[in-house]
Amino acid sequence: MREINFRGLGIDGHWWYGESKPLDEYRHYNLATFFPNVHVGAINPETVGESTGLKDKNGREIYEGDIVTTGIFQSLDGEQVECRFNVEWKEKYGMWGLGQDNHLSEIKMWEVIGNIYENPELVANPEGR
Repeated sequence: MREINFRGLGIDGHWWYGESKPLDEYRHYNLATFFPNVHVGAINPETVGESTGLKDKNGREIYEGDIVTTGIFQSLDGEQVECRFNVEWKEKYGMWGLGQDNHLSEIKMWEVIGNIYENPELVANPEGR
């Protein structure tokens, strides 16, 4: 068993972070498991995300639902392009990923710039921009 961390956005706009709890072999859990010291009605269940166990270039922990960027680059036609990706679990690969089939592996230059709940305007399109 491994320990995992979760966060969820409270109905008051405050992020709550869950204590590490062992994950059972059947992945059975509920909000009370994630946040034992918080009234579960205080957290929007659709915003609960698991920690990837990784940190961005600034040392910020990366969670499911975060939006990360690799920075702004100049394309061949001179256009300024920012590569953004939404962090999500890739069931097909059994690992954390970005966008459609990108894997969350090389994070040295990535930076968390927001999340899909509070910053929907930053949500990456399927091509990662």
